[in-house]
Amino acid sequence: NIDQIGVFGVVGLLSYIITMTILVYVNCFMGEYLNTE
Repeated sequence: NIDQIGVFGVVGLLSYIITMTILVYVNCFMGEYLNTE
């Protein structure tokens, strides 16, 4: 059970980092796109 909790923690952390990275990238991309229009 301890191993499962650790795995879920790592997966959750990676998912959180990936989600935040995508949000930041999308925000920057949309900002550049709107500025160029």
